[in-house]
Amino acid sequence: MSSLLDEDDLKCFAVIACDPLTVPCAYFTKAQDKLDDPQERSKLAATLAHVVRAWSESSMRIGLHADNKDLIEDIYRRLQDKFYEKPEGLPYQYCLLELVKMT
Repeated sequence: MSSLLDEDDLKCFAVIACDPLTVPCAYFTKAQDKLDDPQERSKLAATLAHVVRAWSESSMRIGLHADNKDLIEDIYRRLQDKFYEKPEGLPYQYCLLELVKMT
């Protein structure tokens, strides 16, 4: 999963931790026969990106800082796009991201 993100994608953030988690994914199993349908593929990508975000935020035990809302939305939008492009690379790992704003 960390290979989906590089420093250019993160703009003014630096990744200080990216911990892969292996999880069973009922979402992918349920959708794998429908990946040729753009709407189903888009729903799967949105669901997986949402799960990554929820796990990341709950693991940090705080919400992501509101001042960075647009940049954070951009990061998760890019992640969703990556899931859409290559769902067969899932569901084997996703990751928790810990970001720090660079000064």
